Amino acid sequence: MMSSSKTKTYIRVIAIVLAVLMAAGVLVNVVASLSASATSIADLQQKKNELANQKKAVQAKIESAEYEKASVVEKKNLLDQQIILTQQEIDEAVKLIDEYTAFIAQAELDIIDLQAQEEEQWQAYKKRVRVMEESGNISYLEVLFTATSFSELLSRVDSVSEIMEKDRNIYNDLVDTRNELTKLKEEKEQAKIDQENEKAELESKERDLENQVAQAENLIAQYQEAINSNKDLISEIEAEDAKIDQQIKDAENTPSDVVGE
Repeated sequence: MMSSSKTKTYIRVIAIVLAVLMAAGVLVNVVASLSASATSIADLQQKKNELANQKKAVQAKIESAEYEKASVVEKKNLLDQQIILTQQEIDEAVKLIDEYTAFIAQAELDIIDLQAQEEEQWQAYKKRVRVMEESGNISYLEVLFTATSFSELLSRVDSVSEIMEKDRNIYNDLVDTRNELTKLKEEKEQAKIDQENEKAELESKERDLENQVAQAENLIAQYQEAINSNKDLISEIEAEDAKIDQQIKDAENTPSDVVGE
């Protein structure tokens, strides 16, 4: 039978062994927890590095888009200046068109007036020829009715040596009037051509300017859309990075909690 002293000693030994085993178990748990925590933190840090690289790449895209946008904006500013200058040219051209229009309207009136003068001179000339015919100088019927055209009539009259100086003046006035009328008609036709060309040029300028403005605005909108999209992506990356920071913080606090238990 074991003595009381030996029994107490045995109990102490057992208590010490149990305490050592319990401490060892806690230590194992702590070591395991530290190992798991270290692994988790390393993984999270790796994710943070990946996010940092992604953010850097996206930021580079933003800077590139902003640079391209600034370039287009600069070109658009130059285009705006060209539009101002072109608009001034258009305003001047419109003034010319108004002048052409006024000239054409006046030319129409002048032509009508010259036609009336021509008719008056023609009647006066026939009267003068009739007087000459009655006086026996030339045959009025021969000159007037055998001519096949007005130009032929003038040619025949020009060859008649008996025409008096006054008749010659009437003839010259008639020719001058017809020449002036022809000149005005040609000027009117040229004015119409100039007007049509000017209008066509203005329309071409307007279309070209509209196309350039539309292209510039479209490019600016595209670059801005890309900038906004990439900024949203950076916000998402930063939010994810913040979550990882919290996870790392939580993982770093895990070992002390275990030891406290």
